[in-house]
Amino acid sequence: MRNRRPPKVSTNKRKPERGARRGGQNHNQNNASQRRKQQEPGSNFGKRKVGAKPKLMTPTEWSAKGEGVVRNEEGKRTLIWSGIPSETALVQITHRGQHQQYAHVIRTEQPSTDRVTPDCKRYDRCGGCPFMHIQMSAQDTAKLTMFRKSMEGLPNDIPMPTEVIRAGRAQEYRMVSKLVLGKAKHGALRVGARNRDGAIVPIPDCVVNDPDLNTLGKRITHLLTDLEIYPYTPRHPKGLRYAVLRKSSSTGAILVTLVATQGSGFLDELADAIFRLPLNIRGVLLHINAEKGNAIFIRDDAGRVRTRVLTGERLLPETVNGIQYWMGSGDFFQVNIA
Repeated sequence: MRNRRPPKVSTNKRKPERGARRGGQNHNQNNASQRRKQQEPGSNFGKRKVGAKPKLMTPTEWSAKGEGVVRNEEGKRTLIWSGIPSETALVQITHRGQHQQYAHVIRTEQPSTDRVTPDCKRYDRCGGCPFMHIQMSAQDTAKLTMFRKSMEGLPNDIPMPTEVIRAGRAQEYRMVSKLVLGKAKHGALRVGARNRDGAIVPIPDCVVNDPDLNTLGKRITHLLTDLEIYPYTPRHPKGLRYAVLRKSSSTGAILVTLVATQGSGFLDELADAIFRLPLNIRGVLLHINAEKGNAIFIRDDAGRVRTRVLTGERLLPETVNGIQYWMGSGDFFQVNIA
């Protein structure tokens, strides 16, 4: 057991932060004014009310991100989460902007024949799977429509796809999990996905992630608590920012990349603990990203994502149709392997 020092009388002097060790709770964040500042437009699980009472709306098209779109006479858009074109629903406005506003569906008296109950209980909170409320054939139609719209303005002789060819599973197919670290409003550690409002939503049992990645995400969350490693926040800029988990479909090996503003012995300790987990961990890497914004990786002048090996190997092998590839942390390789 780690020895604890006796408590000290607090002073007005602020001590320098140590590496990536988790700091004490900032109790000032719990007052009402701080909570109001931390609220993002449309937050509160994506369902904060703004202004007028709910109203009936009928989307006419899909947005580029999968929301139903309603346009008023001036051309201003309302983007409706869980909306479906041609389906009239009672919706609540959650955020008003200068050029568009956001809303979510409360209920519909005559549901579209395409509407289904989402398989994920965090469908609304997470927002990562905008088509989960419609059946598969409707998802294919929507994606084809969105693709054709994105190609408007290009030469007419470019052939357009007429069908979506599915490969592999409809669930548990995603081989990369990008976890964001932060703090909840009450100060507790929060690890998960950043939703459409900018909030971090825990996704311990994501239905589209590979099960091993879900298991590893939970174990890393517990390790962060046990080792007292705090997350990156404006108040603690030296904390851990992201954990990117990538699994090979062919070998089952997993590559873990920790993203922080600087290295520390505490991250070395975390890497060793991750490597010892009873999972097929191939390596744990560190990527330094001290830039502002939500970008996970930064690239050098040659377009490379630089990493330092904390333990294990740097690259992850993957085999497709007999051809072997070697993937690093920032390499784009998104294939739903059948």
